[in-house]
Amino acid sequence: MFESKLVKYLVELVSVYSPSGREAEVAKVVRDIASELGLSSWIDGIGNVWVSPGKIDCRNADVMVVGHIDTVPGYISVKVEGDIVWGRGTVDAKGPLLAYLYAISRLEIDDYKICLGGLVGEEADSPGANHILKEGFKSKHLFIAEPSGCNNIVIGYRGSLPVQVVCRTVGGHAASPDPSRSAYERFHEAWSMLRSKYGKVQSNVPSISVTKIVAGEHGNMLPTYLEARLDIRLWHDSEREKVLNELKHVFGGQGCTVRVLNYIRPVRVKPQQPTPRSLIRSMLKQGIRPKIVVKLGTSDMNLLVPTVSQDAAAYGPGDPKLAHSLEERISVKDIVRAANIIANAILQLRQWDLSSRQS
Repeated sequence: MFESKLVKYLVELVSVYSPSGREAEVAKVVRDIASELGLSSWIDGIGNVWVSPGKIDCRNADVMVVGHIDTVPGYISVKVEGDIVWGRGTVDAKGPLLAYLYAISRLEIDDYKICLGGLVGEEADSPGANHILKEGFKSKHLFIAEPSGCNNIVIGYRGSLPVQVVCRTVGGHAASPDPSRSAYERFHEAWSMLRSKYGKVQSNVPSISVTKIVAGEHGNMLPTYLEARLDIRLWHDSEREKVLNELKHVFGGQGCTVRVLNYIRPVRVKPQQPTPRSLIRSMLKQGIRPKIVVKLGTSDMNLLVPTVSQDAAAYGPGDPKLAHSLEERISVKDIVRAANIIANAILQLRQWDLSSRQS
């Protein structure tokens, strides 16, 4: 059965540890798998690996698939239990990438330009996605190979606004605690005012997480300096200035400064657009009830839509809750199931495009 081959391919992919910045070896593995599947492949100037049924110019495609070959740090020992493969990247996102590779290899069409890109650095600052933006890549339809679960179609991601907070005070002796003289206490006071409003996920309300704190100079001194990183997630672009001004006001009241480190805008497409609609129709044909979702995190979809394509959806096998965890694992049966959905969705897009050309 081909399932055993997919187990082999996935083990090969996840056995190569490829945190952001160290993707060269796994890119070669992708090329080897593509070759076995009868597909052409090449590596571009920044390290992205490209795969297609024939060597074509991917800067102007009918269907583009964008996944990523890097992972978050933290190696997980690879093991196979039946059809379940454990390892870093099985879910996010080497398993989804393999599903698209398998789907594309099964399509026997030569009048439709299909390209798959395994991009570098998605878990970092997305140099791979920024490269294809710089090179002017365009596609009628865009699939993002990210774990959604076989029944879920992702039409959007929240935006990301990481900020740095710095608090400075004169300090003092630990034996005479005075909150006004402690950089940590000042930060804590401000964060306590914000946490009740932004410290959990709510519909249409930004969320804020404290992801890093560095403070303190000596065991018997009140900290004179604190540096913290806050991760702000936004449902809508219009929320950015409002929440940023509120942070500056609240932290400023404690003598702290707020500096924006980066901004990735939210993205959302309409489920009636061809790419999500093709996935919906493909699932229904297979007796699967599709669910439309907007994810809490970010992906390269935030960067690529609408510049590369206005018609996009993120889809792939794997439980998103296992991504970035020590329990990362995926069922190869789910990879096959997703590949069937993907292949039929691409055929549906081709049919619609051919019909529109003839009309």
